[in-house]
Amino acid sequence: MDSLIKSLSVGDERISDSIVYANNKVVGLLRPAVIEGIKGAEFAYIAGPNGIIQVPLPPTQEAVFEALVLSSSILFGDEEQVFAARELLRNEKTSRTASYFCCISRNCQELIKAFEHIRNARALIIGCGGIGSLVTMQLAGAGIEDLILVDPDTIEASNLNRQFLWERNDVGRPKVEVLKNALERRYSLRSCRALVQQVDDSQLDELTRGVDVVVLSADEPLGVAQEKLKDLAHKHGFLTISCGYYQYTALVKAFGKPDAQTEDDSDAIMWTRAPNFIGPSFGPMNVEVAGVVASSAIHAIGFPESTSWRKESTGLSLSWIPFSRREAFLN
Repeated sequence: MDSLIKSLSVGDERISDSIVYANNKVVGLLRPAVIEGIKGAEFAYIAGPNGIIQVPLPPTQEAVFEALVLSSSILFGDEEQVFAARELLRNEKTSRTASYFCCISRNCQELIKAFEHIRNARALIIGCGGIGSLVTMQLAGAGIEDLILVDPDTIEASNLNRQFLWERNDVGRPKVEVLKNALERRYSLRSCRALVQQVDDSQLDELTRGVDVVVLSADEPLGVAQEKLKDLAHKHGFLTISCGYYQYTALVKAFGKPDAQTEDDSDAIMWTRAPNFIGPSFGPMNVEVAGVVASSAIHAIGFPESTSWRKESTGLSLSWIPFSRREAFLN
C-alpha cells in the first residue's frame, strides 16, 4: 500500500515536504516521528503522540486528515513558526532533539521557545566526576552553550572504569580541564569556565548569579551546599538538581525553592564518613543517574510552564535501585 501521507500531496488541503496546508495556506508541520501501519486489506493506521488512529481502506483524504488531527500528528503554527520549526529539524546539530521536542510540544511556537530557552541558559555543574561529567556532555549536546564546571579533583586510575571521558594519559590532570577540552572539541560553546576548586557556601552566591540550573554531584565535603543552594534557588530563581548514591540506591532531587514546610534541623544528624570509606560508584548506575538529571534539567529549562515541579515547593525527588528483582540477584 502507498503511504497515506503521500496521498495528501496535492490540493488546497495537502502535506508537501512536511508542511501542512489548509485552503492553500501554511497551518502546521507534520511531526517527524509519525508512523504509518497497515493490517490486512481493511484498515491502515496512523500513530502520533496522542495514540494510534484507524483509517478505513481505501482511504479518503478527509479520513487521513482526521486521523492526523486525532493522533496529534500535526504541530500547528503560523507560517513563520512552521518554517522556523522545520529549520530546526533540518539542522544537523538540532534535528534529533527537535524531533523529540516535536513529540512533546503543543505547537510550533512552544518548540521554538524551548530551543531559545536552552540556548540562552547557563548551567553550573558542581562535581564533574562519574555523574557530573556525563550530565555536562548531555546538557551541551542539547544546546546549552554557557557552562561553569567546578571540581577540585584530578583524574585517578580508579576513575577509568566508570568515568568514560578520561583516558589513561589523563591521569593526574584536573577533571574540569579535561572535561572542558572535550566539550570544546565536540560543541560550539558560548562560554565554558573550568574552576579547579572545592566549593563552600561562601562561594555559592557569586557562582550562582545568572545561572538557570545547578547540578550538584559533588561528594566532598559530605552534604556540601545543600541548604545554601535551597536559599539561593529561592532568592535567584534557578533550578537545583542534586544527585548521587546512598549505598546501592540512586538518588535525584530537584527543587526551585525551599519546601513549603521546612523542618527544624537544629537536631539534625551531622553525618561523616567512616574510616576507610570508599564511595560506591558503578558505571551503569552513573549513566542512569546522569540521564535522569540531564533530562530533568532540559525539560525544566525548555518547557518551564509544562514542568509542574519546576516552580512547586514539592520539587522532584526520586530514588531507585537500578535493577529489577533485587532479591533474585542476591539469592
